[in-house]
Amino acid sequence: GIHFEYFTDESGAVAKMIPVEDPGMVWLFGLLTVKDDQGTERMLAHYSRWKDLSNRLEHGIAEWDEDEQHFRRTAVLGDEFTWQYPQNNTIRARGRDADGAERDYFYFATPHCVTRVPATYGDVQNTSSYESLAWSPETNSHVWQSDAPPLTQEAEAKLIRDGKMPKAEARLQITDVQ
Repeated sequence: GIHFEYFTDESGAVAKMIPVEDPGMVWLFGLLTVKDDQGTERMLAHYSRWKDLSNRLEHGIAEWDEDEQHFRRTAVLGDEFTWQYPQNNTIRARGRDADGAERDYFYFATPHCVTRVPATYGDVQNTSSYESLAWSPETNSHVWQSDAPPLTQEAEAKLIRDGKMPKAEARLQITDVQ
C-alpha cells in the first residue's frame, strides 16, 4: 500500500485544512503555487463551505499559512462569481494575451481548460483578471474574454446546430474515432 502522512491536530486526529468556526464542510480545489512580488512561493486555492451537498454557504480564495500549517481565507467571493477563481486541476502554461504577447497563465481543467488567469500572485486573487474561452461570431474563432462564463460542451453543440460555428472549429465535442 501507499504510506500517507497527514497533518494532525493536538489530539492526533486529521487536522482541518482550513479551520473555520462557521458550520458546514469545507473543500479546497484548484490548488496552485505562485511567487509573490518578493519572490516567495505561495500556495493558493479556491475554498467552498457547504451546508450539505447542494447548498453552498460561502466560497473564496484561501492561502496556505506556513507558520500555522493550514489554509486561511484571504477573500470571500459573492455568488455572482461563478467561474472567476481557481478550479479543479490547475495547469501552468504559456499563452497569448489579447495583444498577442506571450505570458504564463494558470488554466483550470473543468474538465476542459476554458478558464485562465495570468500566473501572478495578484492576478490569481483578482476576479477581474480571469478570462474564459468563448466563440466569437465576429472573428469566427475562439477568443479569451472576461465578459461571460466559459464556453461549455452544450453551448458549443448548440452553436454548431444553429450554424453559428463550423463543426471543424469545435474544441469541446467528444467524438469516437471509430
